[in-house]
Amino acid sequence: MKSWVPQLLAFAFVAFSTPTASAGKSTVHGDLLASSKEWPSLQFQFKLKRNSMKIHGESEFDMFANPVVSSDGVDVRYDGFAEFTEDSTSHKYTLVDGVAYYSSGSEADQTDQTSSSTVQCLEADSLPPLNDIVSALNDATVASNVSTPDGVIKCSPGNLFKISFGGGTYALCASGSSGANIYGSDLDVAIKYLNRSVEISAPKMDADAKSECEIVVNGGYLIPHNSPENDGMVEFQSCAGGIPMTNFGSNYRDQFYVTHLNHADTTFYNGDALFKVYKKPVKWFECVL
Repeated sequence: MKSWVPQLLAFAFVAFSTPTASAGKSTVHGDLLASSKEWPSLQFQFKLKRNSMKIHGESEFDMFANPVVSSDGVDVRYDGFAEFTEDSTSHKYTLVDGVAYYSSGSEADQTDQTSSSTVQCLEADSLPPLNDIVSALNDATVASNVSTPDGVIKCSPGNLFKISFGGGTYALCASGSSGANIYGSDLDVAIKYLNRSVEISAPKMDADAKSECEIVVNGGYLIPHNSPENDGMVEFQSCAGGIPMTNFGSNYRDQFYVTHLNHADTTFYNGDALFKVYKKPVKWFECVL
């Protein structure tokens, strides 16, 4: 079993399984996450750039994810899976109801889920610290340009962000209605929206063994963006998420802050035409509380 797979599963799904806000039109935060009724299924296209990172001999592969919104519409998580074939053996990594599974066997065994296939749960310590990933998204900064070993990343002004996690720095480019792209020196990820959901189910395993499985990814609160306008910002009321007011500062450099900006100012991404620093708009990442 390759340790990179559960880490990539967590990296991919945690960004879409945490509290967020959304808008109806094409803004940075609105592009990546739609309203609670329009959460898309996702396809993650991974490209690994180091031979040592190959998973079951593959450096390019796909992961798929379906949104699962609670009946009361309060929280959301993503179920997902990735599958590899190496030497006629199928290896499948699945994330369902917050539990991560690894199963292996012949392709026929995997399809029929017969007793000859092997299934086990992945433990929480096999995944990277999810809070660190969320913090990385919260601390994302707008970038005017970012270079990787492959060259300068081309991205529309205001849609390029820089995030750091696990000792590495990544660039995130929101690509409008088509999805988003993450770039790094070790890997690239293209995130695409799907028109239809993907069939994802947990593998069959002994009930006693399954009862011992850990929940490694939790869903987050779903906090829809209240504004119908493409105003390039997220309202404080949409982002507070019940966090105590004592945690909020008055400067945009604070981890959480109350923006004083209103919908009339729609011309900024980098603080243009603003009179005070606390009026700088909330980045959509700061809704991932």
